[in-house]
Amino acid sequence: RMEINHPPMQRTGLLLQDLAADLSAEFVWLDWKNPESSGFNAAVDEIRTLMAGREYLVEVPLEYFRQGGELPGDASVKFSVYLPTKEIGKCRDGCPELAAFINGLLAKYANLDCSFDAAIFPWVSQHVRCGRNHGVYSWSLSPLSTDGAYEEMLARYQELSAFASRQGASRFRFIVRNNSAFI
Repeated sequence: RMEINHPPMQRTGLLLQDLAADLSAEFVWLDWKNPESSGFNAAVDEIRTLMAGREYLVEVPLEYFRQGGELPGDASVKFSVYLPTKEIGKCRDGCPELAAFINGLLAKYANLDCSFDAAIFPWVSQHVRCGRNHGVYSWSLSPLSTDGAYEEMLARYQELSAFASRQGASRFRFIVRNNSAFI
């Protein structure tokens, strides 16, 4: 049983199985904050069952892999490594060890995509190498309520799309927050 929650928001008690039963979306992006190696494969099996017939992505934080976590060998589940926004935002020397670790994960797992906040795109574009089997997922939490924000977001989308194309990415999605809703 997996509870749907996004800290720091208050817990709702909503379970993934209940959400999946009523879900009509064709694509579901699951942002998994604290996976544990001990129950990872069983949880992935539950997700696979609940999301059957839908396209879905299971986003796993980089920290999971740093702690020795592994992905199951089943390539039918699409995973994404969440690139840490705050850590990358503090990189002043390019963080070559971090870049090497991320690129090593992408080389190791054909079913691992990369996902990141558009704010760190300049670093990602210089240091992360997605292959043909990988997808690129990004988002921006900047509100679109200011003058010029739509043009700025369109330009960001075009940059990200061009990056995904140059990398040979097989999938690309960009989510933008429009006030309180995602579009």
